[in-house]
Amino acid sequence: MSRSDRQGRRRRDACGGAALACLASALLYGCAPVAPMRGGPVAGAITVFGHPGGGVSGRSGALDRLGPGGPDSAAWLVPGSTDPATRRIGTIALPASRESVVVLVYGDNRPGLRLMTTPWGLSAVWRSLPPNSLDRWLSILIHTPIALVQGVIPTLDGFQDAASVLVTHRFTGGNEKTVLRSLEQSLPADLVVNTGDVVENGSRGRQWEAFAARHAALRSRSPFIAAVGNHERSYSSVARGNWEAALGPPPSAERYWYSIDLPDSLARFVFLDSNVLCDPLHRYPDSLEQELADEELAWADSALSAPARYKFLVFHHPLITAGHHFGDWREDDARPVELCRRARLLGICRRRGITAVLAGHEHLYQRAYVTGPDGVAGFWQITTGGGGAPLHHVAGHDRRGALAQTLPDGSKVVYLSREQSVYHYCRMVLRRRPRPGEPAVLLYVTEVPKRGRTSLIDLVSLAEPWENH
Repeated sequence: MSRSDRQGRRRRDACGGAALACLASALLYGCAPVAPMRGGPVAGAITVFGHPGGGVSGRSGALDRLGPGGPDSAAWLVPGSTDPATRRIGTIALPASRESVVVLVYGDNRPGLRLMTTPWGLSAVWRSLPPNSLDRWLSILIHTPIALVQGVIPTLDGFQDAASVLVTHRFTGGNEKTVLRSLEQSLPADLVVNTGDVVENGSRGRQWEAFAARHAALRSRSPFIAAVGNHERSYSSVARGNWEAALGPPPSAERYWYSIDLPDSLARFVFLDSNVLCDPLHRYPDSLEQELADEELAWADSALSAPARYKFLVFHHPLITAGHHFGDWREDDARPVELCRRARLLGICRRRGITAVLAGHEHLYQRAYVTGPDGVAGFWQITTGGGGAPLHHVAGHDRRGALAQTLPDGSKVVYLSREQSVYHYCRMVLRRRPRPGEPAVLLYVTEVPKRGRTSLIDLVSLAEPWENH
């Protein structure tokens, strides 16, 4: 072997070694996020029960955070209103002269696969066609080749998704940035409610760091409270630690349920952890799941007995759905114990006079109205899961099936709107002293396209039954 050949071989070996080192570094980078989040909460953000003494705090350590007006404005929470013993975050502080209260609601903002955001291809294969039907197999045959082409053209989505899944664990599919920008433009708000799935994998600390950075502007300007979603993976100790680092610990370990009030008993928002109630993937040991579920439902019944004018339940898995996750509560898929919990929760909603359930999980917008077996004691369910994750689509037969279903406690779904697979957020306006004939609680639903202007897609008076609309 000549000298030049040996030099060429050494160069090739060096290049190969460098490539292997880069690959190893990339793989280590991808594995490393299964770890605690670095850093802490957003400065100025509510972190639920952030102090051992029971105060609600941001990073600075003050018990009550300041509102959007800066250090001279009123505190976000009424001093002394926090009560860890009853899992009460506190009461939002508002000037007595304020005529209305604004609450922003959204959920499922976590990014996902880029290939799930295309109008055809992979997203079409996953649409809710009847299982084992000719239509479904034809759809797969037609759209799978399209998905393969879209994996390369025009932006190498397939390769970017492969890198996200195998290496970086940072996903970029969806429309979270645009939705967050629209939410920020909707400020000021007195409360921001998230229905869950704020990150793709709650065990990966870097995803929480990205969440904290993207939501910093929103969380530093308004009180931000979230329900636990299935992607937060609260069954994992690492994931629980990440949640608590970013959003604050609950009053007691592994129990992610709490309430927050609007002043003058105007409204109470009760947040639940629906992961332990339906648990479709059986992530919890049965004994622990039963203990947590019984404790949570008993607390919810007590918390909702408060004499608030309007009561809202916030949790991730919708009680009624015609969407992608139709089977999470369905009788032929769920275990008897989960059906019993669903029946108990429906009974609590009726008995305690719930105004609305605010849920996510389905990446779309839909509203339903549920009554008791006698046709009275009804409440709304708002499914708002269009905060940025790749959207879900619903076939007509699924909507008809959901409308016709018999709920385990005998309740009836008397109205179910057509789903709207759009990115969106909700703006709720509660009037403290409504005039005669004036709607007391209005929900404005705004579509946020990737490009173009936002538009109003729904307006509903939540204080009135469906037949009045």
